[in-house]
Amino acid sequence: MSVLFKQLTVTANTDSDTPVSVDIESPPMIIRGVSIGFPAGCVDLVHAWVEYQSAQIFPINQDGDFVGNGQIIDFTAQTYIVDEPRIVTFKAYNLDDTYDHKIWLKLDIEFVLPPEGAVNSGIVVSENFPINRA
Repeated sequence: MSVLFKQLTVTANTDSDTPVSVDIESPPMIIRGVSIGFPAGCVDLVHAWVEYQSAQIFPINQDGDFVGNGQIIDFTAQTYIVDEPRIVTFKAYNLDDTYDHKIWLKLDIEFVLPPEGAVNSGIVVSENFPINRA
């Protein structure tokens, strides 16, 4: 199992219609676990979610998002990221009118071979790049 990690600074007064985001580009993978960290002080004012190809994948309810205050939201998943473009996007907005907040996303992943007939994306597979061939 490998880990992908990204931090996202969510500026004060970020509107839900124009959230900030960070992209995570990846070779073919299965997301096996997700952790989202909200530092103390967010007081449920920072709202976050995860998308793949512009469709929300976490949480799975399209009208939902994650909030927190000094806690980590942690859950298992089995989400395949194999079709190009393989870009997972971490998005958030901030209702706090005073403070920016830095939140983070950790994905526990398993690399997989691309599906039969997939176009070569130019990713080099080597002994330093753990691809599960099972």
